[in-house]
Amino acid sequence: MTKAAAASLFSRLHRFAAAATLAGAAALTACVSDPVPTVAGARDTDTFPNLNIVPRGETEQFTASDRQAKVAELSAIRARTQGQARGGPSAAETQRLRRVGATHADEALREIEASE
Repeated sequence: MTKAAAASLFSRLHRFAAAATLAGAAALTACVSDPVPTVAGARDTDTFPNLNIVPRGETEQFTASDRQAKVAELSAIRARTQGQARGGPSAAETQRLRRVGATHADEALREIEASE
């Protein structure tokens, strides 16, 4: 390759690289000019929040009478179910489970040995 051919080749490569760089920069500036979508939610107002303002509830709040009615209802349910489902199994169920526990191992071993 002669010096002239090499200079011509590098000159063309240099022009191509410059054109590609300019095209890329133009594409990037097009992206930057698009507005950034905003998301609803917290906003930066450049001020501190006023903590002396009482926040308003977004839903309907319980009144004192609603609270009393709900407490009375739950207390009645508690009184009705106070003795139920607390002590565990009955004495008869406990006896049955003990019998099953005592004989289960022997029966299982007999079944295993019979299948071999």
